[in-house]
Amino acid sequence: MDKIKRILIVSGDEKLKDVLSFCFDGWGYEVFLQNLYLSQNVIASVESIKKFSPDIIVLDIQHASKEQINICKILKENFTTAFI
Repeated sequence: MDKIKRILIVSGDEKLKDVLSFCFDGWGYEVFLQNLYLSQNVIASVESIKKFSPDIIVLDIQHASKEQINICKILKENFTTAFI
């Protein structure tokens, strides 16, 4: 039996999150929604994502901050999270 894939959707656009969540949930993914706000510590965000351990992160690049893009870069450079 295949493991259910976990998707983390990061966006400030509530409508986009609703549409993506509806679609991915319908396709059998376990969907989690998260806002990574500017005031949130980058290291704390990375640690919370590590604990959650998603298979895929969908980042709304149009509304992404430099900090959110930096979080993705940090995750890709870390050997324990580079698979995301």
